Amino acid sequence: MPESWDLKLRRAWQNYRELDERIFNVTSGYQRRDIRVASKRRRGQWEYTAHCDLTMDEMIPVVIGECLFNVRSALDHIAVANVPAPRKRQAQFPIITEDIEGPASPRTQKPLEDWNRWTAEMTPPALAVVRAAQPYRHPHPENNSLAVLSAFQNADKHRELNIVVYGLGDARVELPDGVIDMEQATGVYGFLREGARVAMSPELIDVRVTGVPKLAMTRGRKEAHRELPVVLQDVLMEAQAVIEAIADAMQASGNSVPPVP
Repeated sequence: MPESWDLKLRRAWQNYRELDERIFNVTSGYQRRDIRVASKRRRGQWEYTAHCDLTMDEMIPVVIGECLFNVRSALDHIAVANVPAPRKRQAQFPIITEDIEGPASPRTQKPLEDWNRWTAEMTPPALAVVRAAQPYRHPHPENNSLAVLSAFQNADKHRELNIVVYGLGDARVELPDGVIDMEQATGVYGFLREGARVAMSPELIDVRVTGVPKLAMTRGRKEAHRELPVVLQDVLMEAQAVIEAIADAMQASGNSVPPVP
């Protein structure tokens, strides 16, 4: 019989496939359609900007929330399986971004307390895997997939998870005198950010923009946009690797679940 963490992760992959299909359904129709171009007079010039008026599938954030919950739950399930029975209600899989192995500071006090509480009496083989997977051990902790999981799962719980169109893929801008080289204009081949300026002209001209909308999740205007669905694929693959490593460690130690004292 599959373990509970395997079932949770399997369900998360189902969520991911549903999300991928829903995103495709709302964006694929734009591959051969024009994107709205707005024009505004600015300092004697006409400024043209590109905007995608996408009708969002209201179930997309719901499916994302379910996926994040199931991944987080899978990690917690296997963590709890590696502590004695009296510790199970206090244990969970820690996701720490502050360097709790470095010099003590006010910033690390609570994360260190959380770590000690959540991992107390965890089996050494499992604990070694959990420690190695921590975001603070990576060069850019906030961009680590487990950190993204934690941040956006918390955002979903507090209704702060936002789904936005952050740009256009395979973008093409046509002007009266030719087609803009998108790589030269933006530094990224075929990508155009939502609301980006695509042309300036002293007189009104015809500007045509085509492209495929790219969706992202974000927690606020200043937070990094995480492209969908690829960011969830990264989260799932990282969580799966960690769970498989813990399961292997459990099997190698010959102690799948700590005995009840």
